[in-house]
Amino acid sequence: MDENRKTESAGQEQAIRDLHHIMLEAMRSREGEILRFLGFLLPALAAFLAFGWFTSKKSAVSADLLLPASAILAIVILAFGAWYGLALSYNYRYLVIVCYWLQKKLDLLRYLPDWKPKKLSRKKCLTLELAPEMVRAHVWLFVTLIAVVVVGYWFLTGPNGIDRNCIGAALITALGALSLGLVFWAGAVFYPNKFHKLIKDAEANYQKVSDSAP
Repeated sequence: MDENRKTESAGQEQAIRDLHHIMLEAMRSREGEILRFLGFLLPALAAFLAFGWFTSKKSAVSADLLLPASAILAIVILAFGAWYGLALSYNYRYLVIVCYWLQKKLDLLRYLPDWKPKKLSRKKCLTLELAPEMVRAHVWLFVTLIAVVVVGYWFLTGPNGIDRNCIGAALITALGALSLGLVFWAGAVFYPNKFHKLIKDAEANYQKVSDSAP
């Protein structure tokens, strides 16, 4: 009986170690995914610039059709990129929590600095610190570029842009503001709340398992 119990315990220990290794690899891959997304984003921005240059050389009718369409496309893709980065960041935080409790189970924390996942302050939420540093830099890049596209649209339409296409200018500005609002809502409210609930649930589950262990 004791031998079987030891074998079962060793098997569980190895399974936990394997899962810990998988989690660490998954955490590293999350930062690489945002870089791969840039390969999709950059051509879209290049298309926006090309449309801007092209329409500035053509008639007002062409500018009124092509330039707003390219600006809308760029804003949508940039907003998606920012949201995608925040979604990856939440997934990264999830993996961090799992790794922490696995390391606690394996009794590895005595060899490591105290890095227990903690709730983010309101200030950190507003500065999008849910995202790890590398991903956060790209999220802020996307946010900045949304503002650049809106300002660039007004610049490319010239000093008479409001008179030429008031509806288009208003649409681009509203879409840019909406996109920024959604990104900051996701990064400062939606995903942090999910992360904080995850911390609470993970600790409660670990305590429940520990109390029920023989």
